[in-house]
Amino acid sequence: MKKLFTQLFIICVFATGFRGSCFFVPTDLENPLSILVYGFRYNGSDAGFVDNYYLAAGTNGKIYRSTDPVSDPWTEMVSVTSNDLHSLSVCERYDTAVTFAVGDNGTIIKSLDQGLTWSVMNSGVSGKLNSVDFIGSDIDNAIAVGNSGVILTTTNGGINWINVSTGITKNLNSVYAQNSFTVFIAGDDGTILRSSNSGLNWQNTSLPDSTADLNKIGEMGVWFFGYILGITGDNGKLYRTTDLFSWNSIPTETNEDLYELKFKNASSGYIAGENGTVRYTTDGGNVWYSDLFLSSITTDRINSSLIINDTTSVGVAGNRIILMHANESLLPVELSLFTYSVKNSDVHLNWTTSSEVNNSGFDIERSNVNSQNSGDWTKIGFINGNGTSSSPNNYEFTDRNLNSGKYNYRLKQIDFNGNYEYFNLSGEVVIGVPEKFELSQNYPNPFNPVTKLEFGISKLGFVTLKVYNSQGKEVATLVNEIKPAGRYDVTFDGSNFSSGVYFYKLESNGFIETKKMFLIK
Repeated sequence: MKKLFTQLFIICVFATGFRGSCFFVPTDLENPLSILVYGFRYNGSDAGFVDNYYLAAGTNGKIYRSTDPVSDPWTEMVSVTSNDLHSLSVCERYDTAVTFAVGDNGTIIKSLDQGLTWSVMNSGVSGKLNSVDFIGSDIDNAIAVGNSGVILTTTNGGINWINVSTGITKNLNSVYAQNSFTVFIAGDDGTILRSSNSGLNWQNTSLPDSTADLNKIGEMGVWFFGYILGITGDNGKLYRTTDLFSWNSIPTETNEDLYELKFKNASSGYIAGENGTVRYTTDGGNVWYSDLFLSSITTDRINSSLIINDTTSVGVAGNRIILMHANESLLPVELSLFTYSVKNSDVHLNWTTSSEVNNSGFDIERSNVNSQNSGDWTKIGFINGNGTSSSPNNYEFTDRNLNSGKYNYRLKQIDFNGNYEYFNLSGEVVIGVPEKFELSQNYPNPFNPVTKLEFGISKLGFVTLKVYNSQGKEVATLVNEIKPAGRYDVTFDGSNFSSGVYFYKLESNGFIETKKMFLIK
């Protein structure tokens, strides 16, 4: 057996809360990998003692094993196949160490000793097998799926495999046995199959509104009523079910193909896929955050991963094994206060951090609730952060001259390494209709060559706003139309005018007001 010099990347993204400081130690790995699993077996010597082991597999039938990916090297096992391997499954029964692996050309191999030695099983098929799983905790019951709708089941430990016919011809990419009876399969073109009798019969529950290829199905935690399952797919697709029957689409804010999902609980988890993509959530998938630091290290597809403990995960990407770890001794950016106040048409935002780590600063973003694109966010400013700090820091920003309407605000906190997290202001900010007609002094004044004119109208009407020179001659018409009640601002450009005194006059519904401004070049 040959020792592997693995590439260990120690990264913060999979930590508790999925944030923190991070570091990495690069070495090399020889073969591209596609799958990673964890197994354990009670060793029978002392109560509570178990033998832990980790297995990784990939191209050319290569299989690697480690007893602790944090501290121990990965060792290449003697393989019994040269075909690419795409999936591993370890039986979860505590007193055994049975493992199946499947791959190209109908390959199925089996280990009875924690992946140390392997033997070839006869699958009876020649196509590509993509996924395998044990059905419940019985070491004899397993299921494998592959291209062209192939579904294989065994009830005698893989000695014989039954090819189950469903009429489905799509490629089947992932199988997940939720218990001894309920099994799910995900495949191309939105294919989802469900069995309630250990894989004997299947119900087609494919997504009617999706043609995306589905790549991985797995748990997204447990809630009061049972398990939550998720499926990742191409083009950033993620679907979730809480009743094991109906599936809902969950936005992920990425278009990359996704091949992995892992959750520690119903709140915290991550998805991963092409080009080193990793997105994580701390609220069950409602909001996803990006880890650009990982993308800067690898552009390979992240195929498979495991959560080792509250601060560490391990995954495979291309020819790398990635050890991901967070340093909990440093505090994340914690927001203790985020409030606002309104004065006329200005919104004043205040926020306070109780601690900061690696904080480059905050993008301030706004969305217009009344707009047809109310879900779109616009960056309106940036405030520098305080790097790393364990003491409170206060920030403020003023969004000026807003029209009447309802607005939402959020902060995009950005780390120096590109990571970011959103903080949403609670509640909508309302800019009301003026109680009376009003014309404000231009700003700046004096100006050169551009200035802003603000006005408010209290009811619907025809509005004109015109500019005159010192002789009373009209030189510009800025507004000449019907407008609803609200606050407005327009820009006057004096580039083509000479220095001097100018007047601007607002007229609407019998209201007339004139103010003076100075152009100085």
